[in-house]
Amino acid sequence: MNKFEQTLKTTILKQDLLRRGSRVLLGVSGGSDSVALLSALAELRTDLGFQLIVGHVNHHWHGQAGQHQKFVQDLCKDLNVGCDVVHLRAAPAKGSKEEWAREQRLDKLVALAKTMKCHCLALAHHRDDLAQTVLMRIIRGAGLLGLQGMLPKRELLGFLVIRPLLDLSRKSILEYLTDKKIIYKVDPTNRDRTFLRNRIRNELIPLLEQDYNAGIGQALVNLSRNVLIDYDFLSSAAEEQKRLIVRKGKQSYQVKLSDLKALHSALQHLVIRSMVELAKGDLRQISLSHMDEVEDLIFSRPLGSVVDLPGKVVIKKEKNFLRVKGFFASKRPRLSSQRRKT
Repeated sequence: MNKFEQTLKTTILKQDLLRRGSRVLLGVSGGSDSVALLSALAELRTDLGFQLIVGHVNHHWHGQAGQHQKFVQDLCKDLNVGCDVVHLRAAPAKGSKEEWAREQRLDKLVALAKTMKCHCLALAHHRDDLAQTVLMRIIRGAGLLGLQGMLPKRELLGFLVIRPLLDLSRKSILEYLTDKKIIYKVDPTNRDRTFLRNRIRNELIPLLEQDYNAGIGQALVNLSRNVLIDYDFLSSAAEEQKRLIVRKGKQSYQVKLSDLKALHSALQHLVIRSMVELAKGDLRQISLSHMDEVEDLIFSRPLGSVVDLPGKVVIKKEKNFLRVKGFFASKRPRLSSQRRKT
C-alpha cells in the first residue's frame, strides 16, 4: 500500500465513510481523479471489507464519449469491478448546460445506486475541486450553507454521498497515477470557457496565485472548514426551532409569523430553508438572495403576497402564517413572476 492509498484509507476510517460490508457505487468518468479513486478503492476493498461497483455517465457531448465509455468498462473488467452505464442525450436549450449536467449526473448516479442496492455513492472530488467550488460560490453570492463547499459525507436526494479524496490534492492524484503507470482520459470539454468552473480552474485561480496569494487554494479550503464549524453550530441551534414547522398537506408546510419574527435572522433562514427542503425535496438553486427576498416578504410585503422559488416552490404570506408549498410539474399552475399579490 503506497502513501496515496494509505492517506485515502486513513480518511475513510477517520470520517467513517465506508464500513465493512458496505456496497458502494463509484462514479467514474475516465478522467484522472475518478480513475485514481477507482484504482485505490480496488486496492483497499479487501482490507476494508466493502464491495465496489462503478457507474459511468455518458453525456454524448463530444466525439470521444464512446471511447471514454469503453475505456471505463475495460478498466473495470481488468480490476474485476462491475460497471453500469447510464446516458444523457439531451441538454436544455436555455440555462446553464454545466449546472444541468451536474444535476443530471447526480440524479442518474443516485438512481443507479438505489437500483443496485448500494449503501452510498462515492464521487472523486478532491481538495482543489473544493477550493474551486468555494470560490465559485463566493462569486455567486452564497451564504454559509454554500460556503461549506463539498463535505466528505452528506445526504443528497435522500441518499448518502461520500467524497473520499477531499484531503488529497490534484497534484498528489497525478503523482499516484504516474507512479503506478495508470492511464486515464482527458475530457475535451474541460477547456470549454463557456463553463464557469473551467474559467475559475484554468484562469481565475492561476491569476490569484500569481498576483495576490500563492496559497489561495488552501485559504479557500480553510474558509470552507471554518464555515462548516459555524454552520454546524447554527444548525444545532435551529433544530429546536424546527418544531415550529407544521405540515399542512402534501408538500405544504407553515410556521406562525409571530414565531418566525421572534427568531434571530440566521435561525429564520435555517427554518425557512428546512421548510423549502421539505416541500421541494432538496435545496438546489436556493441562494442567499432568495432568503433575502423571503425576509422582505415576511417583514415588508402585504398579506397575500408570494415569492416563487426555483424548483416550483411558492411561499405565501397569510394572516398569521408563512406557508411554503411545493408543486408537482404536472399540477403546478404557471406563475409569471417572483412577486405576486393574490
